[in-house]
Amino acid sequence: MTSSTTTIIDFLAQHHPFNQLDVRSVERIASKLQPLRYRMGQAIFVREMMPDKIVIIYSGGARLIGYAPGAKVPETLQSLKEGALLGATSLVRGVASETAISSGEILCLTLSVATCNYKCQNLHFPTFSNQDYGF
Repeated sequence: MTSSTTTIIDFLAQHHPFNQLDVRSVERIASKLQPLRYRMGQAIFVREMMPDKIVIIYSGGARLIGYAPGAKVPETLQSLKEGALLGATSLVRGVASETAISSGEILCLTLSVATCNYKCQNLHFPTFSNQDYGF
């Protein structure tokens, strides 16, 4: 990855919920992030599988997909762009509920659930709102 840790810290500090945290907490999270690329059309998450990571879109875009009851084809619920946080909704609910597909080649920053559970347990994230995360 060509971005330095400082650039990632600056990026996180501009996006919710990380912009609500103190600098030390953002630095700790940034030190645990791993870059991951997705090709156009590649699934980031599927609704049948519980996420094993939290994904933050660093560059590029994706589509949040929904399945209406009885519909034969999925619908785009939201176009996601840089700073979008994926995986949190399913993890907070305890139910695999997100389907996201890359709209083009995208670069994401990922944090494994195991690392987050261990390293982030003392971080005081602000309350997740229904509007921000779709629940």
